[in-house]
Amino acid sequence: MDHPAEVEFKGITTGWAALAGQAYSSDIELLTGNAVRQDNCIWKVASSAEISVGERMDIPRDLKVKAVNGKLGLHGTGTLECGDTFRIVLRGHYAPVCDSPGEFVLEFSTAKVQNMDTGLRIPLIQHGIITVESIPPTVDVVTDSNAKE
Repeated sequence: MDHPAEVEFKGITTGWAALAGQAYSSDIELLTGNAVRQDNCIWKVASSAEISVGERMDIPRDLKVKAVNGKLGLHGTGTLECGDTFRIVLRGHYAPVCDSPGEFVLEFSTAKVQNMDTGLRIPLIQHGIITVESIPPTVDVVTDSNAKE
């Protein structure tokens, strides 16, 4: 039985967040993640991330992801410490790093956090390196009660 390709990944993107006309350092740390290859270069991805904007905001989040042919889309929702709900949307591209097996460059061309209660949108400018490791397929052990020893 063929098992679909599966990988784990982690990494961080860094950049800037524009908030009230000021730029603040920001990062998105992919704490854990795994991806299972589906059909035609489509990967089903699940990831846990923490988004930081200066010293103002740390947002832990589980993200839903779709990756197809070098393009990536992530989204998720949650609640801030103050009780406000938010939505995060990240879209961009990924590509393997030449001569660095298992490393991919990740850039988000669309990246924003939106406070759903106030409508405030925080645009993010992010890029970084993500490390990817293959997960060996698990072998299903089948016992046959009729097998002779």
